[in-house]
Amino acid sequence: MKKHNISEDIILGKNLNDSLKEIYSQGLQHKANQMYDEAIASFKNVIAQEPNFMFPYFVLGQCYVELQDWQNVIEPFEKVNEFVDDEGDAHFFVGLASFHLRTYPKAIESIKKSIEIGLKDNRLDTVYYYLAVSEKMNALTNLQLPLLSKWDGALQAIDKAIEISSNAFYFIEKGNILVGLNAYTDALALYKNIYEQVQLTHEYGIHAALGMATCHSALHSYEECLELLRQILTVVPQIKPQMAQDSGFNNLRTSPFAQEFENLLK
Repeated sequence: MKKHNISEDIILGKNLNDSLKEIYSQGLQHKANQMYDEAIASFKNVIAQEPNFMFPYFVLGQCYVELQDWQNVIEPFEKVNEFVDDEGDAHFFVGLASFHLRTYPKAIESIKKSIEIGLKDNRLDTVYYYLAVSEKMNALTNLQLPLLSKWDGALQAIDKAIEISSNAFYFIEKGNILVGLNAYTDALALYKNIYEQVQLTHEYGIHAALGMATCHSALHSYEECLELLRQILTVVPQIKPQMAQDSGFNNLRTSPFAQEFENLLK
């Protein structure tokens, strides 16, 4: 557990005086009541007086996660990782923040480390999902890697998530990864399976229908693509600007059906 010669009693807060114990306890109560600003102030107070007490750093980081204050998430969890080498959740939160900050290589490294160590507070399928999307985004932004090798990590990670949980969103994400691999027929089958279960009555159905439309555009089945887009816009007309910018419809834009697509987005 220990990575240096600081007393374990100090790291675990066994020698805290009563005043610091009270401040820390108040911080935990504030956190439980979702009063995150007050909790953060309490934990920072404890850290200022006993910087070698590990737990305030962890719960401080959790508060920033709840606030989605990703800029401030990493530092407290990295401090935890300086104290001990067996806290997988701390590595995951560093990875999660790095994902949101778009530093994908660091996200991948940290999330893989969390899986290697093991987690207590986070679901493993969720962790694999974030590894998959981090790998996907790294593939999209790293143009130097060969197509197959740079998407392989994303595909392996999302398959791991699916092994653990049949969450429909994981299947949608797998479809997105298959699109990245230009495996449009496989992606279409995956999206279609989800769409047939929920139609457009659920957010998942809308995501699946958009995925299907993207595949139809890539496969030059433009009439099927346009019909799906019409159905989607009947339910969520506010996504017209998103469709207008979506590179997944580039084939449709240069097809004989380009004018119909343009009219649809007016």
